[in-house]
Amino acid sequence: MAVKIELENCMQCYACENVCPNNTISESDKGPVVDEKKCTDCGACKDICPASCII
Repeated sequence: MAVKIELENCMQCYACENVCPNNTISESDKGPVVDEKKCTDCGACKDICPASCII
């Protein structure tokens, strides 16, 4: 199951994009977007998120 990013709480720092080992997270006009087909739910993005908005 892929992670979800609660964009209303996201600070758009993109730390999650930089730490993702599968290059699953990318930038968009609304904030970070997760490619659900590539996400392995490893938790790296959850651990680094300063806003704790990745579930």
